[in-house]
Amino acid sequence: MPGGYVLITDKLLGIVESPGECAAILAHEIGHIEKRHTLSNLLTNFTAAVIFGDNALASEAAELLATSAYSRRQEETADRFGLELLEKSGINPHVMGTAFRHLKEESDYFDLNMEIIMSHPNIDKRIKEAYDYKVQSGFEEEAFNIDWKSVKNQVTLPKSQ
Repeated sequence: MPGGYVLITDKLLGIVESPGECAAILAHEIGHIEKRHTLSNLLTNFTAAVIFGDNALASEAAELLATSAYSRRQEETADRFGLELLEKSGINPHVMGTAFRHLKEESDYFDLNMEIIMSHPNIDKRIKEAYDYKVQSGFEEEAFNIDWKSVKNQVTLPKSQ
């Protein structure tokens, strides 16, 4: 969100199954903040509105096509930043693939034929890239000292709701 805020919803906490998965989603979102993606999106949308003025249909179509490809690149950049941040933090970066897999299982993801107008890249490709990420030689994963079940019980709704 503007201002560098990241919101964690109870729905997200209901989907991810470990503190590592939650950290992976946060690392990805921090990537958006560090790369100033929100500001870039606002400027892109403003530019489309200025160029097409009162022609709402042309403005919306241009904005959709311009921002879709741009947003997918931003998502890829945030994924890469997140993977690197996880590794630097002693968290196995492959957990991002697991988090994405759980998000895919809980969401209605798009038809691959419509990817040209989607804001996010193909989820299967993102999962594969996370699992394929090569950690530096000597990487040592640090254990979380968190009672994750207790955290989830305090802040999440049951999955059936």
